[in-house]
Amino acid sequence: MKKPSIKNKNLAKFILITLGWSTSSSSIILQALYQRPTPTATDIILLAAISLLAGALLADARKVMFGYILSTALTIIIVFLILALPMLLGLVKQTGLYQIFYAGNMTMMFRYMFPTTFITSLISSIIGGYLGEEYLP
Repeated sequence: MKKPSIKNKNLAKFILITLGWSTSSSSIILQALYQRPTPTATDIILLAAISLLAGALLADARKVMFGYILSTALTIIIVFLILALPMLLGLVKQTGLYQIFYAGNMTMMFRYMFPTTFITSLISSIIGGYLGEEYLP
């Protein structure tokens, strides 16, 4: 039985950190979207802490940037799918409401995510990557 190579372990670590980063970011964004239309300081701080932790665990500038891009894309997909779930399940009966529903979801999602949470997560992940390179083994 072969031992897993270091390359496979690093890839698995990268995938798990990125998935955790995107799912936790999605849950914070969705929780806040269902309660209020704009992010609060608590939401921003939580997203920054998650990004800082993910950046520190990845601890490599290229991995941090690629993980950030992948995590942001996955977060957008997850948030959109959850917001569109009533329509996907057939709970929205009128066909004229589909366009309004999509436009409303997209507007609400992008108003919430850009630019504040987008920039905060980027800066936090870069700082976390730097701290991870310097202080973590």
